[in-house]
Amino acid sequence: MALGAFARGRVAGIAECVGVRAAARQVGISRGCAARSIKEINAKPRKISKQRQARRNLCADLARKKTTSKGRTFPSFSSSRVIADRLRQLGTPVSHMTVWRDLRAKGFRPYVRRCVPGNDAEYRLRRKKFCAMKEWRRTSVTNRIVFSDEHWVTANDHTTRSMWAKTKDDVLPREVRSRFNVPSLMVWAAVGVGWRSKLVVIPRTVDDATGKTKGMDSAMYIRRCLSTIVPHLQKKRCIFMQDGARCHTCVRTKDYLCGKGVELMNGWPSHSPDLNPIEPLWGELDRRIAEMGVAADAKELALMAAAAWNQIPQRIIDAYVRSFASRTKKCVALNGGCT
Repeated sequence: MALGAFARGRVAGIAECVGVRAAARQVGISRGCAARSIKEINAKPRKISKQRQARRNLCADLARKKTTSKGRTFPSFSSSRVIADRLRQLGTPVSHMTVWRDLRAKGFRPYVRRCVPGNDAEYRLRRKKFCAMKEWRRTSVTNRIVFSDEHWVTANDHTTRSMWAKTKDDVLPREVRSRFNVPSLMVWAAVGVGWRSKLVVIPRTVDDATGKTKGMDSAMYIRRCLSTIVPHLQKKRCIFMQDGARCHTCVRTKDYLCGKGVELMNGWPSHSPDLNPIEPLWGELDRRIAEMGVAADAKELALMAAAAWNQIPQRIIDAYVRSFASRTKKCVALNGGCT
């Protein structure tokens, strides 16, 4: 049984007063474990050669080094392999595992870098300016906003990453391929407090001249998406949010919404999925589709997606929509950074 540093210190402190056997009994461990813990506490630290200490310091310096280019900051040496290559260039031939151990000894840990859509100064300024608007803090305004977005769902195996099995040979692989090689669908939806639209499946259209799949144009966007929610937007006098996709911001779409008297949310910063409350709902949708199994074709995938969308409780949708105020507040606190 291995004890942590605090537990070892506690055992050693008790043993000084009542002895090893009594300390082990009081803490609830074996006498041998208590004896080993006391030995580790009293052991003298190993001496590290000056050469190794210098190498460890150099590894730490390289791990801390950052490069700034065109308003972007990124690590100059992000992995142990890259640091090992740099050390070889400096005349210190070491393996990447040696670098890994040296960095661990200096208190470093490997972490997954969080992905953000953008981090340059101009981008952050636009986001901060938008999020600093006072109306986003008012409940009366937030409850009127309807958020919309598109999302890709696929027939990939999104079921659990692990499974119970007696042997390793019984574990089934999880098949994940590019969405272009499995049945996949683009879906669209809109959500607000106490309301959600139906999940709209965007059909794929092929250009007869080139044979390539065409994206959604303004005519399809108006016919299949906007026309289904405009009555609700008009009745509740909602503020409609849409991102900067071309079919959203073209003149035809704006004229249509303006003619229907729909109030648009202006100034939405580009590449800001962290501010849109519908984004975590897409994750909820994908999880619920995965619980249904793996779709055999696009038709079955569409039925599964519609059923999963209708199963999401409205209270969850309302909670995410109401979180918009806190999302903007956090963005301002981060000086326009991603939340």
